[in-house]
Amino acid sequence: MRRWSKVVSSLLVVALLAGCGGSASQPGAAGPGDSAAGGATVTESNEVIVDGEVVATKELVAAAEQEGTVTIYTSQAASDEQMVMDAFMKAFPKISVQIVRQGGGKLYEKFATEFRAGQHEADVILFSDLALMEEVVKMGAVAEHIPPSDDKYAPEVKKQGIYYSVTMPTMYFIYNHELIKPEEAPKTWHDLLDPKWKGKIGMTPAGIGGTAWTLAYFHRKELGKEYWEKLAAQEPVQYTGGAGLAESVARGELPIGILPDVTDFQVRVKQGAPITAVFPTEGAPVVLYTIAVAKNAPHPNAARLLMNWYLSPAGQKAIANVRGGYSARDDLPEPEGKPAKSTVKLYVPNTEEIISFHDEWVEEWNQVFNYR
Repeated sequence: MRRWSKVVSSLLVVALLAGCGGSASQPGAAGPGDSAAGGATVTESNEVIVDGEVVATKELVAAAEQEGTVTIYTSQAASDEQMVMDAFMKAFPKISVQIVRQGGGKLYEKFATEFRAGQHEADVILFSDLALMEEVVKMGAVAEHIPPSDDKYAPEVKKQGIYYSVTMPTMYFIYNHELIKPEEAPKTWHDLLDPKWKGKIGMTPAGIGGTAWTLAYFHRKELGKEYWEKLAAQEPVQYTGGAGLAESVARGELPIGILPDVTDFQVRVKQGAPITAVFPTEGAPVVLYTIAVAKNAPHPNAARLLMNWYLSPAGQKAIANVRGGYSARDDLPEPEGKPAKSTVKLYVPNTEEIISFHDEWVEEWNQVFNYR
């Protein structure tokens, strides 16, 4: 079985930059009506346009360049975030990006501890767990900011002026088609309960982060607690992260893996790994990865520029090229290798419930699956 590893090739970086429309050297330097390198232009009203959409005013770009740096706290994979930030720095080369990456819970603890102590290090925060983003909002640790693309984001994927969904990973399952024939492969969540798959399914525990919790919520809410019990009886192998699980399925160590699409995208699309994605007919829950400007950010102008860019077509294409998740916007094309949104049943969780049920249901899940 061919060994598959996570993509770190320069080819992906080239594809990423191509998807963002090339590089822009200094949007703020162009005069009204002029084009900056890479397609960024400044209008007569001093609006900076990148990839056909306004991302900032000329004044904001100049102020951000004066600050010269921006720090993003993120729960996305560090290598993935680096490639996305490389595209941002290509567009705005006078601004360097510092990436602080930790898992959702640890990242929240770090940010919350620093904020309460008055040690403001983060400019931008990006959480994979909506409940954690809501917690920092309750703390008063998020600055109000409405990006130029605000009207492109539906009410269910944002809290206007506070946080916005920067990407929507989808929870589904994959199988190794060298181990399982397509005609014999499971097609639904209930198909995974077939006794022949006992001990052959990999997944991640509900409390590990926003993606796993969203799936657990969906199973409990839409399929019932008995589904948890039946899936637990299949003795699934618990992984600490989706990336390692995707690798295991690609290598043939397990035939089936339940995970977010952003963790198998690179091995599936970029390397042609022998894995096939299944969007179950009962629904594939989406996870809202949200982004916000930190209150008391050391570099507030660069923070707003970065958030604006991330939510614009340029940023959305960059993250789609790297991670493969759907955009929360409906006016942009799907990532390479992904079916159109209209052809799959995407499930957007109830925002209030997914937050309020979190602690109770994660504890119940741990008991049902005997996970400690």
